[in-house]
This record gives sequence, structure tokens and C-alpha cells, in this order.
Amino acid sequence: MRTLTAPGAVLAATTVALWGLAFGLFGAPARTLGAHPDIFQFFNWINALDHGQMPSRDFHTPVGMLTHYLPYWGYRLMGQYAGAMEMASLLALAALLPCAAVVLAGRVSTLVGVAVLVAAAALIAVPWNPGDGALVASQFLFYNRWCWTALGTLFLFHLPKRQPRSGVLEGLVAATLLLFLFLVKIPYFVVGAVFVAMFGIGFGRFPRAAAQGVALFALAVAGLQAFTGVVDNYLSDVLGALNATGFVWAGADSPFALNLFGSWLQYAALAIAWAVVASGGGLRRSDWAFLGYAVASSVLILGQNGAQSCVFALVAGHLCLLTRGTGPRRAVAGWALVVFLLPPLSAQGLASHVFATKHAHYQPVALPRMDGLHFFTSAEPDFIHRLESGVALLQGNEIQSGA
Repeated sequence: MRTLTAPGAVLAATTVALWGLAFGLFGAPARTLGAHPDIFQFFNWINALDHGQMPSRDFHTPVGMLTHYLPYWGYRLMGQYAGAMEMASLLALAALLPCAAVVLAGRVSTLVGVAVLVAAAALIAVPWNPGDGALVASQFLFYNRWCWTALGTLFLFHLPKRQPRSGVLEGLVAATLLLFLFLVKIPYFVVGAVFVAMFGIGFGRFPRAAAQGVALFALAVAGLQAFTGVVDNYLSDVLGALNATGFVWAGADSPFALNLFGSWLQYAALAIAWAVVASGGGLRRSDWAFLGYAVASSVLILGQNGAQSCVFALVAGHLCLLTRGTGPRRAVAGWALVVFLLPPLSAQGLASHVFATKHAHYQPVALPRMDGLHFFTSAEPDFIHRLESGVALLQGNEIQSGA
């Protein structure tokens, strides 16, 4: 019993320590670095929520309510726009990291569990999209980092559990992850829901938690619709956005190509470990199906712009190989996991350092309640125009609202 409960206690302590570290690095400074004008659109939505408007009811949006409300709650906690996105990520971290700790406990060793939690915390809290240049620290597309972490955590349910029964806690975690994905961005939710149905129930990898999670998720969505009436509007907004954009393919600039090219080292590590373990006959049919599903879903979700953000969804695949491998096969899978995580974490660390220092290319933005906002400057005319348009958009709404 001690071997089952001790990792849980260590992982719980790790989640608290990582949240405190993330707050010290990114919450306490009350600073925001921006590298894309779209961040002003989120500030505009914060301004709308601050004046009583609701997503998908008072303004159309293809992303979920939490994508708007977490930055808004961050804004209310910080009292200004600068730092609002960082605080939103800290709120997401407070929800997702305990979920990861619950799923990891009893499934992996303490050392592996701590390493996965560190990777998850970095992906959520560091204002940088893996695959971008290391100096481009920004909150741009922050919600994709949250979703990859939530989806990757959900995938961890595929790992075998030493303790056969887990009560309702894992069912609550599964429901929380599904609801989070649903209320942040639909494509991730679809991939997660298919995973729960196919592997949790179909292959019977975690049938109890899957059934409980689906039931609790359905109750939560029904209650949200009953009390707010925005769920059907939200789905209509998503459908409208899908009809407008369709399946976008832009050759070398497509999300598929960017993800596949930017993550080649991670996929090579997975392929090597996969081949070595498979040669020993350690994989079940469900493992083969899961590895294929994890790889496919990590590159086929539409519109994800971070070239290496998707790699976290493959962490569970590596851990699956670790549990199936023995002797040299386990060693190969272990080293593949190190190669898999080390480059993104190293780049995350560099981005953290850049964020914590005042980089010369980030210039302050002079707007009300924006002390601490610094924007990455560029000489490209289109970029300057979009930046000026973003500032004008927010500035106009600030004046109109009387703020």
C-alpha cells in the first residue's frame, strides 16, 4: 500500500511547488510580453465581459467560454490587462496539474511522474508556443497550450494502473478534463471524447472512470445550458467557423506540415522506442491502436500553430512503451522519453529567462490599465498596421465604455 500512496503524496507536493514557482516567475511580476496583435482582441473581450457581456450570447466566438473567462478572471485579480493572461494560465494550471497528479499516481514511478508534471506546468505557464523562435515569448494562442496539456493528461488514462479500483476521483478527473476541453476549444474535445469512448470503454482500459466521466460531463453541460442558455449558441458559432474555414491546407505552411517538421526529433524518438519494444512482443492490440491514435491526433487537429505544442500528447505513448518494455527495451524507451522532453523543456527554460528580463525588442504600450505590457516590435508594414489596428480597437472600446 505504501508504494501506491507515496507517489501520490509526492506528486501532490510537486503540484503545489510548481504552481508557486510559476506564480513567482509569471504572476507576481504583473508583466505581459506580446508578439502578435491578436492579443488585443482578447483584451477587447475582457473589456466586453467587464461590461456584462457573455461569450456566444452577446458576441460570436468559436472558442469556448473558459478561453474568455479565465483571462477575465485574471484581469480582475491583477486589476489591469498586463498580467491578466499570465494569471489565466495560473488558474488553468491550478485546475489541470492536480488532474495530472491524480492520473499519474499509481501508474508510473515517482521520478517519471514528477518529470511529466514539470513538462505540463511549463507548457501551461510559460508564455511561449513550442516551435516558435526561443525569443518570441508571447501569450499568443495561449489556449492551445492549455488544451494540449489537458488532452495529454487525458491520454495518460491509457497507462495500466497498479491499483485496480479508484473510486469516483478518476471519474471526476476525466469529466473535468472533458469539460475543460469542451469549454476552451472544440477540436481538442472531439479528440478527447473519441479517446474516452474508444479506449476507455471500447478497449476497456479505464471503463469505470470513462463511464463516470462521460456521465458527469453530460450533467455539467446540461446544467450549463439550463442556467446560461449559451451551449447551443456556442456550438452554432463553432459550426459557423468550420463552414467558413473548412479543412485548410496551405502546403508547407499548413498546421500538419509545421507540426510534422517541427517535431521530427520527438517523432523519431517515439519511432525508435516503438520499434524496439514491438520487437520484443510487449505491445497489446490496444497499445498499437493508442500509439497510432496519439500520433495522428497530435498532428491533425486543425489550426494549431505551435509546431511542437502537440508533442505533450505523445508523452503517454512513451510511458506506455516504458511499462511494456523490459531490460534493454525499457532503457531505450526511457532514453527516448528524455530526448522527447528535453528539447522543448530547454527552449521553455530559455523563453522563461527572456520573459523574466526586459528584452530590447519588446516596447511598452501606452494605454489605460496596461502598465507592464510590452510588445515585440517588427519593421514589417503589415505587422505594424495590425498592431496599430489592435491598439485602436481596444483604445476605442475603452473610450466608448467610459473607462
